[in-house]
Amino acid sequence: HYAREEKLIFERSWMSVGHASLIPKPGDYMVRGVGSQEIIVLRDNEGEVRAYYNVCRHRAHRLVQGSGCKQAITCPYHAWTYELNGQLRHARNSDKVLDFTPEEFGLVPVRVEEFLGFLMFNLELETDSFATLFPTLEAEIREYTPGLDELVPDPHEVRGGTLQCNWKILLDNCIECYHCAPAHPAFVDLVNMDTYRIVCSDLHTTHVVDSTKSSNAAYDYDPGNSVRHAVFWHLWPNITLGVLPGSPNFGAFCFDPVSIDVTQPRSYSLREPGAP
Repeated sequence: HYAREEKLIFERSWMSVGHASLIPKPGDYMVRGVGSQEIIVLRDNEGEVRAYYNVCRHRAHRLVQGSGCKQAITCPYHAWTYELNGQLRHARNSDKVLDFTPEEFGLVPVRVEEFLGFLMFNLELETDSFATLFPTLEAEIREYTPGLDELVPDPHEVRGGTLQCNWKILLDNCIECYHCAPAHPAFVDLVNMDTYRIVCSDLHTTHVVDSTKSSNAAYDYDPGNSVRHAVFWHLWPNITLGVLPGSPNFGAFCFDPVSIDVTQPRSYSLREPGAP
């Protein structure tokens, strides 16, 4: 079942790379895994974001790990070197190989798009765009997130410890608030649970609840702040976007399957310049 989920869900759905600010300048890159595959997401010399399978075209060795900045991508195995636009720059001794055509051995591309400053990728090159699959999402987010375009991202992603559960367990937990009263009493004090409402769309659900107590058990906020609600958007299969009461803010939370019974959460947040 897990192997089928990797192939039929995670390798065919839109996944979150993280915020575009994680790769701000040409040559910056980061590696992301999805299902049984691994990709490189980078910014090329023209400032365009590109994504490729993290696999050398020669002997299928992993090209890079983690994150960093490179002027070119060189395989550590046999030193094949690729430009940031994916083209093969140099393959040692290839000039001695009859009919060798460098243009046929560039990195294999992966589809990548930007959504409200967040980078999304999909291994299916021919699939519908992210905006087409989630047609109402941007308008919903802007409705509940004042000054969204002026918010600034924290400079890094936050990774919690791995969770000892199958990814679907975490998904099931996140898409309902039946557990909120016993499990999250401070959150329940922050909001008015009588106003909690859920709207179901084709590939996402929208959870909205009003906040009427600026002084509460979770955290105090200025009653004059513009955000007086909590909103969570749960996107199929493993992304949650959210807004909390207080000064304008926005966040993204992802839970990546590591194995059958291990899940890795990661998150990113945006806030007003200078705000805590």
